[in-house]
Amino acid sequence: CRGDVTPSLCHHCVTAAAKNITNFCTNQTQSIIWYDECMLRYSNSSTLDNIVPSVGMKNEQSVSDSDYARFNDVLASTLNDLKQEALNSSSSGKKFATKEANFTSSMKLYTLAQCTPDLSTSDCNTCFSSSIGGFPNCCDGKRGARVLLPGCSVRYELYPFYNVSSVSHLPSPSSGIKPL
Repeated sequence: CRGDVTPSLCHHCVTAAAKNITNFCTNQTQSIIWYDECMLRYSNSSTLDNIVPSVGMKNEQSVSDSDYARFNDVLASTLNDLKQEALNSSSSGKKFATKEANFTSSMKLYTLAQCTPDLSTSDCNTCFSSSIGGFPNCCDGKRGARVLLPGCSVRYELYPFYNVSSVSHLPSPSSGIKPL
């Protein structure tokens, strides 16, 4: 489940995913299903590919031509910082981070990255790099997008799409308190 969702919402999402994945993917030996709040995958193999398949989704609205270069600069910088924060959060067990950046005086960029808990920090780094590297191909100049991989996901929008109050109150890894 996404790092900012409540246990109850996580439970409901995983329950729906388990029901739907067996309906949509009958007679499959491995499958994956993504929702906003969770993802579920299964395989008959102990070795899973964490970067294939990938799915890119984009907001159909683009930033204006006059903001294009600045938007790409802010996005690239923010995603790089986000990736490092998520990798450094591995001591909490979540490999999850969100980051906000001011795009204009009245507009914020909201970003989120998360790896599955089974990935090592090195594999998570590879997955994030692949996900972030997919944005120019699918979503260049778009006001929002996400790239979903079996091992991680990265998303950005110009509106808050995650529980901002939940993530702003997550304890820092150095505080010695681990989230549930």
